[in-house]
Amino acid sequence: MNDTTITLLAFIGNKPSNPYRINKVLAGSGETNPFSIKESTCYASIRALERQGLIEGHIQRTSNMPAKTVYSITPEGKKSLEDYLVQTLADLEESHSSFEKAIHFICSIPRGEAVKAIQRHRTRLEADIESLRSRYEQNRMMRTIPFTTRILTRQLLKKRQVELDTLNELKKEIEWNERWDYFPMGMAPDERRVSGNVDEQ
Repeated sequence: MNDTTITLLAFIGNKPSNPYRINKVLAGSGETNPFSIKESTCYASIRALERQGLIEGHIQRTSNMPAKTVYSITPEGKKSLEDYLVQTLADLEESHSSFEKAIHFICSIPRGEAVKAIQRHRTRLEADIESLRSRYEQNRMMRTIPFTTRILTRQLLKKRQVELDTLNELKKEIEWNERWDYFPMGMAPDERRVSGNVDEQ
């Protein structure tokens, strides 16, 4: 299960559909769906889900329109989706994001490049936070917006704020800490040095 398969199973489970309609809806869904799927990925994933027996396709003909394959979720697909969602809602998230991994290994790049990257990230985050705040306020006033959209917008806003706080703390630590040779996997000091670019002050 990944973001693409979850999105497709949920979409098809809600209403049998064909790849063209799925792509069209997801492309115009904006904030109502947090996942975007490339058209080629959508078709390939649908074929994979069909091979796994999680969805099944039926040829549908309407008047003089070309025949199209409409997919519906199978009992196995519905169970897989439900099991995954129940498990995910109940579990703690344990995996590290790419951002967190980059923090772990930040001393592998020159100090100056790290500071510049952090500043670029902060600028983008600040703009995104303002946009999310505006969107959240608009969503609160519109009762037609699904409650899940309001909750996820608020959750993303909080996540972005934590990310900004982390960047600010990271920048302060970089400016305060004189050393630039930390490696998070317990190597001895004489093994940490990488020639050239990690010793930049």
